[in-house]
Amino acid sequence: MLKDNDQIDFTSMITNATKRVSSRKFSSPWKFIMVDEYQDISPDRLALVQSLCEQKGNTASLFAVGDDWQSIYQFTGSDVDLTTEFGQRFPDSSIHLLDTTYRFSDKLLEVSSDFIQTNPTQLTKEIKSHKSVKQKVVVVEHGNRVEKILDDLNSKAKVTKSVLLLGRNHYHKPELFDDWRKRFSNLSLDYMTCHASKGKEADFVIIVNADEGQFPAKRKFVHLNDALTSGTDTYPHAEERRLFYVAMTRAKVKVWVTYQSSPSPFVLELMEHEQVIVKK
Repeated sequence: MLKDNDQIDFTSMITNATKRVSSRKFSSPWKFIMVDEYQDISPDRLALVQSLCEQKGNTASLFAVGDDWQSIYQFTGSDVDLTTEFGQRFPDSSIHLLDTTYRFSDKLLEVSSDFIQTNPTQLTKEIKSHKSVKQKVVVVEHGNRVEKILDDLNSKAKVTKSVLLLGRNHYHKPELFDDWRKRFSNLSLDYMTCHASKGKEADFVIIVNADEGQFPAKRKFVHLNDALTSGTDTYPHAEERRLFYVAMTRAKVKVWVTYQSSPSPFVLELMEHEQVIVKK
């Protein structure tokens, strides 16, 4: 269909560009190439980057910034292996770690780091926090207490505080959300999916509907696209675990993880952590 209409799709645009660079039909003028959010790169996109960097007579230096713990776009073709195996792919590279977070405290750092590194295929990192607090800042509660959480935050806020309600899917948005936005005038309330929250931050985060079969999401069947983009990481719910980690680490001050009826394996795991408050 595309060929009949003299059209190409996005993937073909990338592969065709790679062929032109490799065959020297395009001579790269760049000496330095930077890739931000490298953990989201796909094999096709990396092939294009490598062809630009390694073109004979026009070699360029690659500067990449990425975090394998936040690789959450496998459904768009990204492969976490391209980040975890960066050193093997680029043996002459030098790797520098950004090992300090300025967003959240050491207590949230401990919980979230332990959670993501349960998967042994993730790169091991010793991250430090710029903030140190005494109180625990990760709470597991039943979902029927979300309104009470918001009411307490609203009554204590002396200035407007930002609150992100995060769900695995759009349909996890609480039915009363619009009403809450009107009622709690001291709070800047937003709802979005965990994928959409990437790169965002808020004073407080409430993860909703973290129930069995919901988060991690239950795959009822495998789409052809999933089969084509699946990586080599076979650890159970590896991508979902990274997504849950991203959701937790949007919070600057405190995060609540809530469930409606049956807490998911991720929630049960958090409940066993000594730095997590569990309210039943």
